[in-house]
Amino acid sequence: MRIRTIFGLFVALGHASAWCDMQDAPIGRGIADCDRKGVGTFRCARAVEATQARGSTGQWHRKGEVLTIRHGKGRTLLADGPSESETGVAYSYVGFLSSVAVHVVHMQAHEGDAFMLIHGTSGSQVIASGYPMVSPDAKHLLSYSMDIDAGFNPNNVEIWRVGPQRLSKTFTELLGWGPVEGKWLKADRVAIGKVCRERNTTDKVACGTAELALIGNKWKFVK
Repeated sequence: MRIRTIFGLFVALGHASAWCDMQDAPIGRGIADCDRKGVGTFRCARAVEATQARGSTGQWHRKGEVLTIRHGKGRTLLADGPSESETGVAYSYVGFLSSVAVHVVHMQAHEGDAFMLIHGTSGSQVIASGYPMVSPDAKHLLSYSMDIDAGFNPNNVEIWRVGPQRLSKTFTELLGWGPVEGKWLKADRVAIGKVCRERNTTDKVACGTAELALIGNKWKFVK
């Protein structure tokens, strides 16, 4: 059993702009508190958690401010930090990736968010910048985050290898453009939409598509 409260990793509740990471994933679609503009990411995450709770099979539960997640090695307990603190983190259970047995927990801070991925067999944990998407062969995860304005979150793309006991980050790159609408084309290739700033304005426009491929044993941008 582990009780974990993270301080200093982020800073407590309500930053709204980073939820695009979740909107790209099916888990947040069709939920009112995720679709409305101006709703903070924390409120959206808790709405997703409430939806997940209705179909829960006992793999996790919440009691007050403590989230309990069961895995092959026991339980992980995640305690929300104090909401009035600039270093508190709030945890919301937002999904279970059954094909790879990975729990997904949203982590909300004052000025930024991320996702904790908990291995269902070992309970090992990693922090991904965006909601993970499973490859067709269930061997890798894609995650990404767009923040080309405030800089509260990384503006990046990540690839994770799914192992029998842990997740390993095999690729990460900070970008000069914003990643959106990522998808697996096949088990060794990913397409990611690009958003760029228009020159001398704060407006953002679509500016093409990038592709990331596994060449040999390394992931590389090929387009």
